[in-house]
Amino acid sequence: MTSLFDRLQFNFDQTKFGSNLDLSEESLNTLESMSTDIELSDWQLDDMANNNVVNTNYFINPLANVCNSISANVSNLISSIYTISSPNENVLDLLNSSLNCIIQLDRFKSHTDNISGVSETTGSQTVPTYSTAIDTGQTLLTILNKTDGFANGLPAMGSFTSLFILDELLSNNITIGTSCNYFIAGANGFISLTPTTSDSTTITSDSITITSDSGGLSIVEINTIKNEIDNFNTFLYNRWTHDWTFYENSNKLIDDYTKITNLSNIGVTQKYLIDNYIGTEKIKTDIANNNIVIPVTEPPVVVPPPSYYDYFNQF
Repeated sequence: MTSLFDRLQFNFDQTKFGSNLDLSEESLNTLESMSTDIELSDWQLDDMANNNVVNTNYFINPLANVCNSISANVSNLISSIYTISSPNENVLDLLNSSLNCIIQLDRFKSHTDNISGVSETTGSQTVPTYSTAIDTGQTLLTILNKTDGFANGLPAMGSFTSLFILDELLSNNITIGTSCNYFIAGANGFISLTPTTSDSTTITSDSITITSDSGGLSIVEINTIKNEIDNFNTFLYNRWTHDWTFYENSNKLIDDYTKITNLSNIGVTQKYLIDNYIGTEKIKTDIANNNIVIPVTEPPVVVPPPSYYDYFNQF
């Protein structure tokens, strides 16, 4: 196994550092005690040493293939519509729905890449990733176990619902794929999309002009395909926005928990400020009825944290 230090590609005569490299016994003891907290398996050391720590080595998006398949089908439908010289309003509506489908698929795929751990996207309090959503969910579970009696992992899974709809996506892929191919086959016979008649075929008022006896789709058929795609768009939108909303609400709830717990078991000085200067009548009443005040016998000793300079200077 290549050492981790070798990966850093150090290239210098270290003797030029002189005695500055030597650590005191106290520093060595501190270093040893700190290093006991670092535990890595052999495979983890190998991956780090070989610069092989890549998300896709550990995670997959279980929905990627079906998303790509649906996207390909809808893209072919869009390309077919673009070949029609004079599309009517119904076909243009289908085009808009199809373009929106590509947008929803891209957003859904990006979201599931994030929450499956595949993507390197940096998370925030509004956009969940695998690591941020897991951390937030575990914190939320701890709170809800105490307040709501949750004894399962539901609060930790609320931002990951989009990963659990493979069956629905597969079903939609069959439906939409079949409809797209049906439209494309019919589009090969289009010369325009206005109700008319032809020498070879009698066209009713809800039909379109065709150039052969076998080509063309009725407006009812076109609208049926549009409705299928619209319903799928709504389904995707509801899933990824649910996960985002749940994650954002989780962070807001945790933030509120932090704020509200700062008003529990307050000290004498804090109570004095609230009672006489900064507190509303509500908080004064709430504290008076429910809060345990911690008596202050003497000012606490404040020990400032060590600076980076002090920390590294000890070695």
